[in-house]
Amino acid sequence: MDVRDNVRFGQSNARNVIKEHSLLEPPINVVKLAKELGYQVHKANFKNENISGAVKFTNNDDNKGVIYLKWTDASLRKRFTLAHEIGHCIMHRKKYPEGLMESINMFRNPENHSPEEIQANAFAAELLMPSDMVKEMWDKWGSTEILADIFKVSLSAMSYRLYNLNLKGDW
Repeated sequence: MDVRDNVRFGQSNARNVIKEHSLLEPPINVVKLAKELGYQVHKANFKNENISGAVKFTNNDDNKGVIYLKWTDASLRKRFTLAHEIGHCIMHRKKYPEGLMESINMFRNPENHSPEEIQANAFAAELLMPSDMVKEMWDKWGSTEILADIFKVSLSAMSYRLYNLNLKGDW
């Protein structure tokens, strides 16, 4: 798969989750979604400052695992990290049966992105900022700041999303 295929794979999986869980309006409650999917969500203090999230899978029928989020990260950063980790839970559990940890450098440096990271980032973007909803809200409001507030994402995340949806010329 090339980069575009990995992006489409992540987006498709997010759209399936949105449809299956009737996530019809922003902001998407990712903590509630994680719990509905069988994952506990905990804040963590990682020894490595570059770790922003982790997943530990279990074999318990009542609990598929635990998602850990860096407790000192800003709330909007934690939302994206949680959506990203949910993407890993849905798309990559078989490949990483024990779980995995995320370095924040993996989010920020595209050169470090494995296919799984590209897929999880695309999943997170589509889950938090569903393309149909973003397009509808952009037509209504035409403001990056307003949309970032509506979807509860950072201004840079919304700018990047609008750019990737060809709704805005720069980010």
